Amino acid sequence: MKAREVEEPAGPEGTTLWHVRLLDDITRILLAVGSVGSAIGVGFALYAGRLHIAAFDVGVVAWLAALVHFRERLSFNQRSWGILLLTLAVGAFFLVQTPPLGLIYLSLLPLMAALFLGMRAAAACLGGATLLIVAVGWSLDLDWGPLGLPANKLDQHLLMAVNFALMNALIMTSITVLMRNLNEAVRRAVQAQIGLEKIALSDSLTGLPNRRLLMDRLEASMGLARRTGQHGAVLFIDLDHFKKINDSQGHAGGDLFLQLVAQRLKTQLARQTDTLARLGGDEFVALLADLAPTAEEAARAARQVAERLRAAMAQPFVLRGEAQSFSASIGVALFPSQAVDANQLLDEADTAMYHAKDSGRNAVGFYEASMQVELQKRLETENDLAQALPRGELWLAAQPQYSSCGEVCGVELLLRWRHPTRGEVPPSRFIPIAEQTGLIGAIGDWVLQQACEQVALLRRMGHRFALSVNISPSQFRGAGFVERVAHLLEQHGVCGSDLMFEVTEGLMVDDQRGTIDRMRELVALGVRFSIDDFGTGYSSLNYLKRLPLHELKIDRSFVQDLPQDPNDTAIVRMIVSMAREFKLDVVAEGVETAQQAAFLTSLGCNSLQGYYLARPQPLRQWVDSLAPVAAASA
Repeated sequence: MKAREVEEPAGPEGTTLWHVRLLDDITRILLAVGSVGSAIGVGFALYAGRLHIAAFDVGVVAWLAALVHFRERLSFNQRSWGILLLTLAVGAFFLVQTPPLGLIYLSLLPLMAALFLGMRAAAACLGGATLLIVAVGWSLDLDWGPLGLPANKLDQHLLMAVNFALMNALIMTSITVLMRNLNEAVRRAVQAQIGLEKIALSDSLTGLPNRRLLMDRLEASMGLARRTGQHGAVLFIDLDHFKKINDSQGHAGGDLFLQLVAQRLKTQLARQTDTLARLGGDEFVALLADLAPTAEEAARAARQVAERLRAAMAQPFVLRGEAQSFSASIGVALFPSQAVDANQLLDEADTAMYHAKDSGRNAVGFYEASMQVELQKRLETENDLAQALPRGELWLAAQPQYSSCGEVCGVELLLRWRHPTRGEVPPSRFIPIAEQTGLIGAIGDWVLQQACEQVALLRRMGHRFALSVNISPSQFRGAGFVERVAHLLEQHGVCGSDLMFEVTEGLMVDDQRGTIDRMRELVALGVRFSIDDFGTGYSSLNYLKRLPLHELKIDRSFVQDLPQDPNDTAIVRMIVSMAREFKLDVVAEGVETAQQAAFLTSLGCNSLQGYYLARPQPLRQWVDSLAPVAAASA
């Protein structure tokens, strides 16, 4: 069953919707039964020559038919009084013709008034019916004798009227109380239904529509777009680095942030017809229906809204008294399109959002059909990567680092993946996926184990240079990382100084205090730290002063045009000079020519790494190529 929004059923003032339906049903039933009864009555009346009775029967049916026919034009009160006046007329007619039948019809008058209009109307009807009984009985000198009443006519009329009033007052009061309680029960049931529907269709944290309601509206909007030709758009909004909020602010802080995001995004949607929903976690979706008659115009309008949302997210948020900056990546999919249903359209917007993230985050991307092919490849890579470690498809390459004297002074371990059907998968392809999917934790732990094993082997061979291991931010921040390193060092009987942990500058962006404390714990184990790709990220003299660093690695982008490019030359000179002042070693990576090697050595670089000196080769093969120190000296 499709999700729907519920409004409290309501009829006219003082009534509920079921009152209206009850009146409609009673009117239709009276018309049906009255038509049959009147047809029979008219036949008998004509046979007996009582034309006035036949005319009255026809008039009753015509009155009921008019109430049914003009239902939409007449108010609830007007139709209610129409039924009551008809009942009064029928009661008065039969009171003259057949008094007992007249009493029965007049008894219905306050009962129906209590049912539809309440106590006041019922009391008025009861008083009017009682006066009518006295007036008609007195004026027509009706004989109530057969009913066992006193012989005096006035006493008969009064006694009859008093008993009629008492009996109907009791019934009328009972029905009024019953209807009042029934109305209250209906009101509570309706409120409970509205509450349940709200829970089922809205996000409990932000109050926004949830996925169920969004998909219902999206299906309806897509159907309308196919019929009218009007184009709309779906915007898939994903917050960048939301996990950092939970890590630094806790889950309560993360929930507060999501509420602030919902409020801010909602204020950026100008049209009442637009829908902002939360799918869960840090994912929001904006549905923009009926944007424009052409796809081009709809795309322009959607981009304007997306950029407005992106800019709003870039404004600082105040969390617990502290201003913090965030961003969002937004994917846009237009409709009508080749998407067969709402789920597929949402997947297209999701795909476009991932492309926006891959382009550097804090961006807007539109869905293209080719993205689906890339997404499928990515999913296949994710699935295969999850099995790569247990299947033994991952391996380590070693690339030596050389001192100015031409001797090996260190080795960087490089992760490689040899796929059984696709061959070697570039690290630039699978390492970001490993980080995004969380696989980097298990893979990084395996690399550390291999590094410790090789360090132990190299020590037994008499070699004393460190192995550099790349550590991802998520692995570094993982629970128990320091304890795991300590355990591996002890297990393999190696010193912490035999390992060089290469981290990027991005590690310093968030939670600097926690980062520094953890680095110091590892340094206490003897582990040394190197800043990889220095100069390309969050370069700051402040963190160089505070962090327990041992080494800076000059990024290859500054080395490739040396010494011809004056800008790169100036940058490298500055890095080397700054490292010297901070008493840090410098490694230049990406050295591919003798001219580059000579220039960097002349500047005072401690170590060089690159294809000119040695290409990466399988770690085991490289270790086997080393001669034991004792044998070499002999």
